[in-house]
Amino acid sequence: MFLMDKAGKSREALWSTGMVALITAICLLGDSMMYVVLPIYWREFGLDSLWQVGVLLSVNRMVRLPFNRLAVNMYGCMGRRGGVLLSIALSIVTTAAYSFFEGFWLLFVVRCLWGMAWTFLRLGAYFSILEFAALSDRGQHMGVYNGVFRLGSLFGMLVGAVLADQYGPLVPGWLFALCGFAAIPLALGHVPPAPVKSSGSYQNADWLSLFGDRMAAKLLATSFCTALVYQGLFVSMLSYLTAELAITIPLMAAIGFGAASISGLLQAVRWTWEPFLAPKLGRLSDGAIGRRWLLKNFCLMGAALLAVISFSLPVSLWVLAVLLLQMTGTGITTVVDAAAADIALHKKNQSLVMSAHAFGIDLGSALGPIVGYGLNSILGIHSPFILAAVVLFGVGLIWRTDAGSDVIR
Repeated sequence: MFLMDKAGKSREALWSTGMVALITAICLLGDSMMYVVLPIYWREFGLDSLWQVGVLLSVNRMVRLPFNRLAVNMYGCMGRRGGVLLSIALSIVTTAAYSFFEGFWLLFVVRCLWGMAWTFLRLGAYFSILEFAALSDRGQHMGVYNGVFRLGSLFGMLVGAVLADQYGPLVPGWLFALCGFAAIPLALGHVPPAPVKSSGSYQNADWLSLFGDRMAAKLLATSFCTALVYQGLFVSMLSYLTAELAITIPLMAAIGFGAASISGLLQAVRWTWEPFLAPKLGRLSDGAIGRRWLLKNFCLMGAALLAVISFSLPVSLWVLAVLLLQMTGTGITTVVDAAAADIALHKKNQSLVMSAHAFGIDLGSALGPIVGYGLNSILGIHSPFILAAVVLFGVGLIWRTDAGSDVIR
């Protein structure tokens, strides 16, 4: 009876995590659409130069950096549910604005507002999951969350790109904004209302205190580097790379689908496997194989794939390399989030560790588009991906030489 009751509570907790992830997915539709549409249709959005694309795809991450700690403090007053509802409202407004605002500075303000929305949304999800998850299934919960919320990226990139290619780039925004209203009843029904509290000896500490802990410092450096590569540089540049290499898929070309649609389709494939693969990898990292082994091998594999995708290859090999690279991204994201949760509960301060982890991700993903498009302007299309390969290879070596930990296995 006890085991049955425990299993029932575990399923209920995973269901709650899935609902929080679904809220995130709905709010993510418009932002994901911009990553494949803006690099191709930047003139239609009233932009004057390609460098403005890099800035607009980065500024939403930049604004999170100073806003992160403020959002944590606001969660202490508003509670998890209040913060998530605020993020839903902001996401609806900003997504609709993509269809009505043109010009660099107006879009700059909109992207800043979206950055604030995402800060509230992701921190609210992290805090909720830490309440739902038990010690034995933390990786699985993070896998479920990462898998389900990336359905928003799937539909945002794929549907948004197809609509942009067929009807123009200003059409998807208002459609995705309407979808945002569906997240409100989900938040009311599934997000815990309780405020976020900190306890233990670290409750008054600053993020810098974490760098005194070797394993925490390594984790935060990994958060930054992997976000720079996957969430910043790769995601923002894939559609541009596809256009530069003149990648064409005959069937798609025959019906008028261009580089935006091809890039959207390739990235959408990842989001179709995430709901199944990410929980399995998270569960695998909970077991005997551990998180460190998975992390180092995914990083080394990803580095090798990044080194080749910026060069002209037969289309089938190029597509396969991109898909395998995205698979390593699924594994790395899931394992790093689970490792951050390990340290957060070990330090007995959820807000300190998870906000620092989020800060590292925000900083890396913010610099990714700027670094990528900047290097592309100076050294050409190969240079951003070679740099990304070197960074990821370095992360893999760091975890390969680690002697072990009683916090992250």
